[in-house]
Amino acid sequence: MDRETRWIIPLAVVYLLLFTGRSLIIPIIPPFTRGMGASEALIGVAVGVFGLGRLFFDLPTGAMAQRYPARRIMFFSLALVIVASLLASSAKELSVLFVARFIEGASVSLFLISGLTIIAGLTKTGRRGKLMSITTGMVEMGNLLGPAIGGLVAEAYGLVYTFYLYVLLAVFCIPFVFFSFREPSLTGGQVRLDLKALRRLILNRDLLKVNLATFALFLARFGILYTGIPLIAYDNLGLSEGAVGGMLATASLTSFPLLYAAGYLSDRFGRKPFMITALLSLSLVVAFVARAPDAGTMTVLLLLFGVSSGLVGPTAAWFIDLAPPEVRGGAMGMYRFFNDVAVTLGPIMVGGLIGVTRGDRIEPLPFDVVVVVLLVMAVVVSRARDPASEARRSNKS
Repeated sequence: MDRETRWIIPLAVVYLLLFTGRSLIIPIIPPFTRGMGASEALIGVAVGVFGLGRLFFDLPTGAMAQRYPARRIMFFSLALVIVASLLASSAKELSVLFVARFIEGASVSLFLISGLTIIAGLTKTGRRGKLMSITTGMVEMGNLLGPAIGGLVAEAYGLVYTFYLYVLLAVFCIPFVFFSFREPSLTGGQVRLDLKALRRLILNRDLLKVNLATFALFLARFGILYTGIPLIAYDNLGLSEGAVGGMLATASLTSFPLLYAAGYLSDRFGRKPFMITALLSLSLVVAFVARAPDAGTMTVLLLLFGVSSGLVGPTAAWFIDLAPPEVRGGAMGMYRFFNDVAVTLGPIMVGGLIGVTRGDRIEPLPFDVVVVVLLVMAVVVSRARDPASEARRSNKS
C-alpha cells in the first residue's frame, strides 16, 4: 500500500463512523416530528435546518482550515455532534429539534471542510479522483448502514435510541482523529483567504459551473431521497420505520461499489463525463420514483438512484483540480457552501410543495421540479473545463 493511501484510509474510517451516525436518523425524522405535530412543510424544515447550520459555517470554516490544525477543528466538530444528538433526543418541541439539527449541521461543516482540505494537501491531480473516492465511498457506506440500522433500532427500542447510537459513534471517532492520519502543512498562516482571493474564487466561471452541478445533486439527495421518498413510503405505501430504513439503504447499496471505480476512471478520462451522466440518469430516476405504485418498484428505483449517485465520486476532485492551490481551504468552503444551499433549500422546497399539492396521496409535481433542475445543470456543467481530461490529452500528445 502506498503512502498516500495509508494516510487516507484512517480518515475514511472516521467518515464511515460519522456518516453512519448522521444517516441513522433519516428514516425516523417524519414519525419523530409528526409526534410533535409537524406538517409536511415542517418535516422539510427539520431536514433542511441541518443544511442551514452547514451553510452558515462553510466559508468561515474554509478560512479556519488554512489557519488552525485540522485535528483541532475535527475534535470540536465531534463534540458538537454529541451535544446536538443529546439535545435532539430530549426534544419535546419542534423548536428544540430545529436547534439541535442546526448545531449538527454546523458540526458536519467543520468536519467535512477540514477533512477535504487535508485530502487536497495529501493528494496529487493524477491520483486525486481515486483517493478521494475512498472517503466518498465510506460516506456512501455510512449512508447504506445508517438508515437500515436506524430504522431497526427505532422499531425495536424507540425513536430516541437512534440519537444515543449516534453519540456512541461520534465518541469512537475521536481516537482516529488524534492518532491515525498525517496532517499536511497548510496551517500557521502560510496561506490566507482574504477578500481578493474570495473574489477570485467567486468569479471563476468553471468553479461556478461545477458548483451549480453539485447543487443539483445535493438537491436531489436531500430534497428527494431524504425528504420526499420517506414521506411517500409512509403515506403512499404505508411502510414501517424498519422497512423505510432498509429501503433508503438500497440507494447506497449500488452507489458504494461504483464510487471508487468512477474516481479511478475519472483520473484517466476526465471528471465531466461522469457528472453529466449522473445528472441525466438521476433526472430519469427521480421522475419515475414519484410514480412508484408499490414498495418493490420503489426499491428497484432506489437501486438505480444509487447507480446514478455512484458516478459522482470524482466531483470533489474536479473542484480541487480547478481551485488555485494557495486558496484551497477557502475553495473547499465555497464548494460546501453551494452544496449546503441545496441541503437547506431541497427539503424545505420539496416538503412545502408536497404539503401544497397533496390530496389523499403525495403527487409527483415536487419531484418533477427537481427533474428540471437536474437537466438544466447537466447543460451548464457541460461547458466547464476539465483539467484531468486536459492533462490526459497533453500526456498522450
